[in-house]
Amino acid sequence: MARRRALRGTLRVTAAGRRRLPGARVLLVDDVLTTGATLHELHRVLREVGADVSGAAVVAAARRDRSAGGGPARKPSESSGFPRDEWSDSS
Repeated sequence: MARRRALRGTLRVTAAGRRRLPGARVLLVDDVLTTGATLHELHRVLREVGADVSGAAVVAAARRDRSAGGGPARKPSESSGFPRDEWSDSS
């Protein structure tokens, strides 16, 4: 949650995006899912301007190291806010 709070308000849609995005169907793409905070904030900002966010694709999901004080890794849907319907786990 700290990462989510830190990101809140840092992403903005350009004027051109504000003209093009209302009603547009959007798929979010991220290279690595760690906390899900970036996807969450991007989803919030795009929905705010009227985009229809249909889902998210992630290339890799980081695992937390319990020995380093991190808790157990959460499911992507728990950290990103997106349902797990279409997640593929190759690990």
